[in-house]
Amino acid sequence: MEPGEKVLSEVHLYHTCEALSTNIRNSVTRFEIKFPSSDSVQTKNNAEQEAINVDTTEPAEDRTEAEPCLSRLEVDEDGDLILPRCRNSEDKAVITLEHRLATELKDVGEQVWTAALLLCDYILHHKADFSGRTVLDLGAGTGLTTIVAAMTAKTVYCTDVGESVLSMAHHNIELNADLTSSCNVVVRELDWCQDRLVPGKENFGLSESDIADLLLADVIIAADVIYDDDMTDALLRTIQLLMSQGPAKTMYMGLEKRLVFTLADLDIACPAYTHFFEGLFKLQQNGCDGRQLLYSQVDEDLPMYLNYNRTKELEIWKFQSVIPNE
Repeated sequence: MEPGEKVLSEVHLYHTCEALSTNIRNSVTRFEIKFPSSDSVQTKNNAEQEAINVDTTEPAEDRTEAEPCLSRLEVDEDGDLILPRCRNSEDKAVITLEHRLATELKDVGEQVWTAALLLCDYILHHKADFSGRTVLDLGAGTGLTTIVAAMTAKTVYCTDVGESVLSMAHHNIELNADLTSSCNVVVRELDWCQDRLVPGKENFGLSESDIADLLLADVIIAADVIYDDDMTDALLRTIQLLMSQGPAKTMYMGLEKRLVFTLADLDIACPAYTHFFEGLFKLQQNGCDGRQLLYSQVDEDLPMYLNYNRTKELEIWKFQSVIPNE
């Protein structure tokens, strides 16, 4: 990319964004989560059984009283339509996020990216793996994955670098407090370029107790963090640091294989993706201070809880540290 050139996530092309009057740089998007209600399967089964048992010799039942949405349309005193709602077989939740639109590469964390939505789908579909856990979100950006993890986890550390993106994440977590009220959500700066976890005195600086808690986290998540080779190298060092201490850990990463034409290959390639897995292979060979590092792609047809364009380039990867003799 050329200096000063900006990029725009395709997520913001498919969702309606509202401009903020209080902050002209930022916009707001509402992400709707749809998931089956606990009784929707039973309702469907009952409906199928009723269809089997229906007596076709009798007149069809008038359902307009049971389902107001099937009755005639009505208008209010101003002549506007009154639209009654049918009973919904799905539970819904809405996450409200403040974010930026087109940004330079250094500020892409202030946008929402597609692999984050895929990771959210994974978390929502595998709640048991996050329930009651301490979760560390690396490169959390706007805080979307933190908020979804906080819907089921005990504690979530939302981490990134920079006052601007951390303030945005903190604000978004407050906006969605109704979804995260049962979880302890902590926003902190975690710099991958440091060779260890360093306490800080700034607004979002790590405390000594934070560092102790982070090392005890048993689940790590990250999404859309593979885009710059230098940052990827720093991320790999951070993964090694975290995986080599505390309890055995599991990490889930959402990423997108970004296809580009490269002069080096004279072909379509995924250089950032390739660089990450080359580094990951070396990390696996070297180990994490005596621990084995395992990784594999999650090959699963996840249901879609959020609305986005899910392509074959979107992937979930699972990493595990294995402590010998455990």
